[in-house]
Amino acid sequence: MGPCAGWEVERTRLAVASIGSPPAAQYLNLAIVRAGNEATNDCVAAFVAAVGRVPGVNVVCRRESLVEAATHAADFFFMAGSDCEVELLGCAECVRSDVAARLVPMNASRPRIFQKLLERYSMPCAIDGMSIAEWGAEPAAGVAGIFGRKDVAREIGAAQEFLSSERYAYLKCSMAADLPAFLVAYLLAARRLQRADS
Repeated sequence: MGPCAGWEVERTRLAVASIGSPPAAQYLNLAIVRAGNEATNDCVAAFVAAVGRVPGVNVVCRRESLVEAATHAADFFFMAGSDCEVELLGCAECVRSDVAARLVPMNASRPRIFQKLLERYSMPCAIDGMSIAEWGAEPAAGVAGIFGRKDVAREIGAAQEFLSSERYAYLKCSMAADLPAFLVAYLLAARRLQRADS
């Protein structure tokens, strides 16, 4: 059973890895946040479980609101099955930008990703439902599926594909083994840039 099967709290600590050879001390702490009694898409649950199996990742699954989850020390929050914007607006204004900078919408609606979520709230990235559904059938020429920041893409050598906005683009990486590994490498680079800016 994967770390998020049934959305119980379960922790997975594994050794280090990312695209290339990062320093051995890098760990990525992720919280998967679910609010209320919403049903979870099986593809999203399988994807989150696969992210939890990437070496160097610690995953904690929580059934609580984003407001409650924001008090925990996760590097990033994945949120699926809920309207991320509504949950984000439920956070106090004084912490909203900090929470948004760590919030990764999963199963997001592609037409809304750039202007309604990423550009508006400066989120690190998002993954749309189509990318998660197609994750198992990725082309051999590279892994695509992250709507992410252009500066982070440059850090990990990811290419910008056909969809883009001012600061974000649909990204593809030829060096990643699969979409979960690509996402972990992307988030490690995003965290490095966030820490360098603070």
